[in-house]
Amino acid sequence: GGEKLSYETEAFAIYDVMRYVKPPIFTLCVGNAWGEAALLLAAGAKGNRSALPSSTIMIKQPIARFQGQASDIELARKEIKNVNLLAKHVGKSPEQVDADIRRPKYFSPSEAVEYGIIDKVLYNERSPEDRGVVSDLKKAKLI
Repeated sequence: GGEKLSYETEAFAIYDVMRYVKPPIFTLCVGNAWGEAALLLAAGAKGNRSALPSSTIMIKQPIARFQGQASDIELARKEIKNVNLLAKHVGKSPEQVDADIRRPKYFSPSEAVEYGIIDKVLYNERSPEDRGVVSDLKKAKLI
């Protein structure tokens, strides 16, 4: 008893904290946001969910770790929770999200904007005197 079914447990714990704190949560994808990381990316404050241009975002079903009736029920519960939360944050119906995650669905940052996972792509548009990620984040009003 007490064994985790999958890594979704940690993602849901982080999600709960994101919903609990009062200040808006800014999310930024650097590299990859796959599975539950994509949910956390989408759960950021509307208007403040970003990705760098070379990022990849992927949504998918939860991964089953064990077989059997009890774990099947737990997996189904987590899948429904994942679908409902993702649908809420991307502005799509749970039925649409459920259909989209039947197989892993990959997005470029611009496709993720269209889908509703993020709001903007942070392109490198700094002036010659700006040198670094901090200036990019300031220009994007993330800090």
